[in-house]
Amino acid sequence: TEFDLGSLNIVIALVIATLKASLVCLFFMHLYYDQPFNSIILVSSLLFVLIFILFSLLDLSAYQSSIIPDYISSLRDPAYPLDQLK
Repeated sequence: TEFDLGSLNIVIALVIATLKASLVCLFFMHLYYDQPFNSIILVSSLLFVLIFILFSLLDLSAYQSSIIPDYISSLRDPAYPLDQLK
């Protein structure tokens, strides 16, 4: 059976995925019974990955084709006219 919860579908899916990942880290990776240093290493590495992704997303707007006028139309023009290849 399926339940359509509208815009809450993504929120609930992310909560379930976060809980599942937390359980995997705690029990299957044995972080629950291990030294706290290993948990700190895991959390800090996840934070660095998040920072790198955020910086990449911030830089993404610099490469939009709407910044340069007629950018797409200039790409469609051939580099050398085909009728002059003789």
